[in-house]
This record gives sequence, structure tokens and C-alpha cells, in this order.
Amino acid sequence: MKQLLKSFSLWLVVFLALGLFLGQARSQNTLCMERMLLVKLLASDFDEHLVDVKTSSLTPGRLELYKNKKSGTWTLVVIVTEGRACVISYGEDEPAKPDPMSYTL
Repeated sequence: MKQLLKSFSLWLVVFLALGLFLGQARSQNTLCMERMLLVKLLASDFDEHLVDVKTSSLTPGRLELYKNKKSGTWTLVVIVTEGRACVISYGEDEPAKPDPMSYTL
């Protein structure tokens, strides 16, 4: 339940920021291109694939999360119009820490 609430809070913040972003996306140096081209680029260059999609009645557009499950890299993309997408964030997960209880003596 705690993880679900944390996830919901994160997506709520992202959607609120998305409203501001959509108005500024065309005027700044934001990476925007045709969605299918961006999907192919993420797959070929970073081996990132779609893992989650979020929509909201509060903001236009849709968020897509692409992730490489091996390396932990991820890219957050907003679909601003049908067929057009912009990268709004990217990064890398922290490496998993080993469970100290998993070691045997």
C-alpha cells in the first residue's frame, strides 16, 4: 500500500509538471520527434522498451516509461500530439544492494 501511494504521488507530480511542460516544449531545446522514430531509437541505442503508460484527465497527452531492465537506464516520454513525442526525463536506477542476510558462512 505504501509503495502504491508513493507511486501515485510521483505520477501526480509528473502530471502537474506536464501541464507546464506542454506549453514550453516547442520553445526550448527539448528532444521531440515522431513517436515511432523515438521508440526505435530507444530500442536500438539503449535497449529500452515500454514498461508503463499513464494518462490523466487533468492534463493532455500521455506519459510513457521506457526501461532497460538489465542496465537500469530509463526514459520518460510525453506524447504531446498523436504521433509526436518529447523526452522529458531520463536516467539510471541505482544498483541493487545485496541483501546482507543472503550470505552464508
